[in-house]
This record gives sequence, C-alpha cells and structure tokens, in this order.
Amino acid sequence: MIRREGVATFVRGSELMLDTDQAKTVAGDRTMSFDMIAARGLPVPRHMTFTKDTLDQAEQFLVELRQPVVVKPMAGTGGGRGVTTGIACNSALRRAARYASGYGNQILIEEEIKGASYRLTYLDGKLLDVVRRDPPTVIGNGSSTIAALISAENGRRRTGPRPVALSPLRLDDDMRNTMSRSGINLRTRPAVGQTVVVKGAVNENASRDNHNVSDAIHPDTVQRLRALVQDMGVRFAGVDLISEDIGRPLSDPGTVVSEVNVNPGLHHHYLISDPDRITPVATLALEYMISNRTGVFAL
Repeated sequence: MIRREGVATFVRGSELMLDTDQAKTVAGDRTMSFDMIAARGLPVPRHMTFTKDTLDQAEQFLVELRQPVVVKPMAGTGGGRGVTTGIACNSALRRAARYASGYGNQILIEEEIKGASYRLTYLDGKLLDVVRRDPPTVIGNGSSTIAALISAENGRRRTGPRPVALSPLRLDDDMRNTMSRSGINLRTRPAVGQTVVVKGAVNENASRDNHNVSDAIHPDTVQRLRALVQDMGVRFAGVDLISEDIGRPLSDPGTVVSEVNVNPGLHHHYLISDPDRITPVATLALEYMISNRTGVFAL
C-alpha cells in the first residue's frame, strides 16, 4: 500500500487500482481484442484460434500463409510465456502448440510480421512513453560459443551490480528457430563485438536491447491508439506495435497492432540502453492517481 496526502492505493507489480475486470477480460482475450482493433480500421496480423484437437486447421493456415508464424496462448499469460516465433513447418507448429497449450486450451496462431517491436504506454489516454524492444542478444568475444555467451549473460543478469533484465535467457524452440534461421547454433563462436540475436520473442531481452523512441512516433499513431484504448475502456494500457517505421502513420503499410495490455509491465521503460532517457512511468502514474484522486481511497 502507498500512502500520501491523505489517500492510499494498493499496487501489486504493475497492477494499479484503475481498470475494471471487464476491461482486463476484453484486452486479455487476444481474439476479442483483435476484433475490436480491426473494427476501428487499425491493422492486425492475420490470425486464427485453434486447440490441440483442431491442429489440422492451424497446419492449413500455415500452408496457406506461406510464411513463418507465431504461436501463443490466446489469453491468460504475459511476459512471453507460451510464445514461440519463427515457426515454418508442421513439426515446429506441433511443438509450439504443445507448449502454448500448457497455459490454456485455446491457442492463437498469427503471421510473423517484419519490423521492430514497440510498446506505447498510456494512462487515461495520455501517452507516457514509447520504447523499442529489440530481441534478446549476446555479444561475441571471438572465442566463446553462443552457449557459453548465454551462460555468461544469465550470470550477469543474476549477480550483476544492477538489474538489467527480469528473467534469464531460456533455451527453447523460440531460441532454436531464431538461430536456425540465421544459420547458427549453440556451438557457433561469434567474432569479437558481434551482436547475435538469440530469440525472436522480445520479453527476455536486457537493457541494452531497449531504447526510448518517444520522439520518433508519428502523431497520427499516438492519436489513433489513444482513441483505441479509450474505446476499449482501458485506463492503464500498454499497446504493442510491430512496425518497419513508426515515423509513418498507421494508415501506411508496414505496421500492425499486435496486442493491448492492461496494467502493462514497466521494466521496459527503466531497463533501457541509455539511462539518461529513462521515463519514470511508475512515478508519473502514481502522481497522476494521487493528484486526481482516482484509483485511490481516503485514509
């Protein structure tokens, strides 16, 4: 509980006393969320839902799409849990479906979009920050294998002098798919200073992979996504975009809205490559709540 100026609020992680259960349900159901996004003329990835019993439909979707896909639980997870990227064949699809089904019966398959991943965080329609979240990487030293570099990176994350990531790099199909597409594997020895992308899902990245890009976003994108989260009834929202150029408006091709998160994680705003560009999103949110007497109760 946080107290100030005669009021208090409960905070758990990044969960604030602002959004209704109904808003959380709508945003948390990825297909329902996609329907609401598309109904407002905003681009979303081509997608479908399936279960382990209807896996053949997902296989047909992959065949017809003729490009890699992403598989993830339809609802109820965050932080990249249950997500596999870079799926290009039925055997990989089956493994990804088994992984995702551990988090729920309904599974989402969607086209993998080219471009960078961006998080736009809104509070009651005001844009607080924009972060580009690049995929997890390791840096070569000319002698160590990627496996050894990953081990060293995980050690840095566990015991370093300050936090740089929320979780270790996990060896899974997402990692195998990502490295396979680059023609490398765990035994590869990258050159000195070579940056190697080891996963497609961005949630396991570290501070060097996150960048504040608030000054690069097109104003049309800011406005249309503000209207979206307000129409969805989400007060504290993290909107995820995949875009080849966020300096262009959403009406141009090359950008999709991939997800709307309620009570979004805030570590991406603090664990960034340039500490001088950190936006104190948590402080801004709490100051807003206290000064506007919203999401708080009187003591």
